[in-house]
Amino acid sequence: MHRWSKALVAICLLGTIFRAPAALASPADLRAEIERFQRSERAAGLAFTAVFSPVTADPGPAEGTPAAAPTQGGAAESTVPATPATDAATDTAKGTAVGRTAGSSSGNSAACPGCVSFHPDRPLIPASVTKLVTTSAALEAWGPRHLFHTQVWSDGRIRRGVLDGNLIVRGGGDPFLVTERLWLLAHELQLKGVTEVTGRLVIDLGAFVPEAADTARLQREDSDRPYAAGLSPLTVNFNAITVRVEPGAGPGEAAFVGFDPFPCAYLRLVNRVRTGAPGGKTAWSVRLAQLDGSWAASSTPAEITARGGAEIRSSGAGVGAERSSDPAHPTDPADTLTSGHDGAPTLSASPMGGDAPSIGSGPPRGAAATLEYADSLAHGEVVIVEGVIAADAEPQFEYRSVEHPDAFSAALIRTFLAEAGITVRGATVFGSIPRKASLLLDFPSLPLADLVGSTNRHSNNLMADLLAMSLSTTSPVAKGWETTTAADAVQVPASLSHGARVLTRWLRDAEGLAPRSAQEIVLHDGSGLSPRNRLTGAALVHLLQRDWNDFRIQPALLASLPGPGEEGTLRRRWKEVDPRPPVRAKTGTLGDHPTSALAGYLVDRRHGVVAFALIMNGRSGWSVAEMQALQDAWILKYLQ
Repeated sequence: MHRWSKALVAICLLGTIFRAPAALASPADLRAEIERFQRSERAAGLAFTAVFSPVTADPGPAEGTPAAAPTQGGAAESTVPATPATDAATDTAKGTAVGRTAGSSSGNSAACPGCVSFHPDRPLIPASVTKLVTTSAALEAWGPRHLFHTQVWSDGRIRRGVLDGNLIVRGGGDPFLVTERLWLLAHELQLKGVTEVTGRLVIDLGAFVPEAADTARLQREDSDRPYAAGLSPLTVNFNAITVRVEPGAGPGEAAFVGFDPFPCAYLRLVNRVRTGAPGGKTAWSVRLAQLDGSWAASSTPAEITARGGAEIRSSGAGVGAERSSDPAHPTDPADTLTSGHDGAPTLSASPMGGDAPSIGSGPPRGAAATLEYADSLAHGEVVIVEGVIAADAEPQFEYRSVEHPDAFSAALIRTFLAEAGITVRGATVFGSIPRKASLLLDFPSLPLADLVGSTNRHSNNLMADLLAMSLSTTSPVAKGWETTTAADAVQVPASLSHGARVLTRWLRDAEGLAPRSAQEIVLHDGSGLSPRNRLTGAALVHLLQRDWNDFRIQPALLASLPGPGEEGTLRRRWKEVDPRPPVRAKTGTLGDHPTSALAGYLVDRRHGVVAFALIMNGRSGWSVAEMQALQDAWILKYLQ
């Protein structure tokens, strides 16, 4: 594209995406503000990097600042940052411009109008701004129209709607295979004339290495919170369940509790929620439990082993989640296991009806996925919901990740097939595509540009890590999913560990990035969940400048970044400011290792579009809210 054409499109984007009017920028005011902060007592508890540079400026970092010594593995492993006061005594980067080489500029703004740079090469925990690296790499590697493919194969012939053989579903790492997409997949298969399968439903997970062989996945947080859901090449509904609670027929009656969208063979429900008086309190909790044994109607509550949970408290319309330190309670024998929407406690058989096969945890971790595990899948989860909901309360929802995502996805696939009128006579098993199988349906994902939008705007950890895993197989010799024979569908299994190494190397090798900043980059995932990740402000700003000047990437990436007050992670920022600042950015937060980050673009009339990165790692006395307030103030000071 001609340079003038590119500039014209960029101007149009600015007019539609940065809606707020811009003020004259004053980088000198921000430099002075940060220098005053560094001399304050509060600075002793905060390690930070602050880098601002117009997208047309030289994107490399200044190298005047000493960096924390990496470990033998190359990462600064300490989760507590070095004392900023000590670093400040030796830092020479006080308001330096961003440049390619050491000594390329000083604190004089004349070297780079619009530039502000403090500690640009300091490696810090980036939290979810890591997703900028992952989504940028994905857009560069595949382009915005790239598709992931979930494939359905068969190893038998179809006569009069009956498939005489097995139905094989192979996951292709689609990160957005949600309810409506899975419904569409099942109905597209039904439109091909399949109404009955005499054999088994085979789930092929071969696109990813087993979790036991993937250290990065094993090191992810083990939690029932949806932000830490497990990873699978066949992920459905982000590997999380939605629990819906609404008042029952009247005070004292059982509340209506159910799963959205459907109950499935993987889940059972224990409903202990009662309807309270109108205007009364609402306080209910959700706990997940493991059930050892089959899902036969003879299963008793005594077989339940709880795995923790969370408590939901409400004094009115608002409902909040809080981790519960109380150990899981044994299930009362008086409780009844049900499989779906429950107002009256009754014992329910499998929602598949008749002798529907059990769905369990899948092959043992680290084991090869073969048909040998056919009918031994017997584990599932019990959702225990207890408490009270006011009779006049609106329906309320809570989300939990599942313990066995592969089994959960398999159960939902079977349920959606049944809803589409496709009956599978055999059991659900984990296996691989037979050599003589033929492709029935190639179901594409949404375009990558849409996936990137959901990943960044809502900071979806699962989607980012799935993208990182798929990037681990991207190479000139990697086969795609556009195949017509089973033999061609074989692909090198993806892993999060390899994907993180690919991202690290990709960002380190970026043209124009100074060696000092590059060597400090270490990533262990694509989402930012890991506190072992390290990024520098210079590296992030360099990446944002590259993306802005690459028209293949810029539109999709820019559209994925929310603005203040919009849907997404910036909806509560700068609420009291009118007009809100012209910012498009990705946020990052870690609570256990106090971290807050903000990186993206802002625009002003003097310097145009400015890429910026603010990463803050706190110690004693610093909360995430305080770090966010400091970031907001510095952004406004730049635009003052």
